[in-house]
This record gives sequence, structure tokens and C-alpha cells, in this order.
Amino acid sequence: MDFFLFERPEVQNFRKAIELFKEDIPKVTDTIRKIIIEAETNNKGFKPLADNFLTLCRESINPNITREDIREMMI
Repeated sequence: MDFFLFERPEVQNFRKAIELFKEDIPKVTDTIRKIIIEAETNNKGFKPLADNFLTLCRESINPNITREDIREMMI
């Protein structure tokens, strides 16, 4: 039975890394979201670039796409 349950150490380490990454995803996405919102609010150079990207996305993907949709895409 041990033969069938055996996992190479590399596979075990990979599985552990995946579990840790799953735990970190909410923290990472929240941090990225805060950084983007901060840039939208306080970075004067960000707004024109974000507007251009919004226009491009509306033309290429969907005319009803919103800034929030784009923010989530970037995250």
C-alpha cells in the first residue's frame, strides 16, 4: 500500500506551496486593490493612462466595461 501512496518530495513540497499560496491570495489581492485605488486617487499620471486603458477595453472587449471591472482584471 505504501507504494501507491508514495509521493516524491518535490510533489509534496509543491502541494504545500499551493496550499500556502491559496491562503495568501486574499491578502495579495486586497493589497493590490488598495494600491490601485490609491493610485487612482493620488497619482495624477495614473488617471490619463487608466482612461486610455478603459477606452481600449471598451473598444476591444465590451462597451459596458467599468473601471471596477478593469481593476479586477488587473488584480
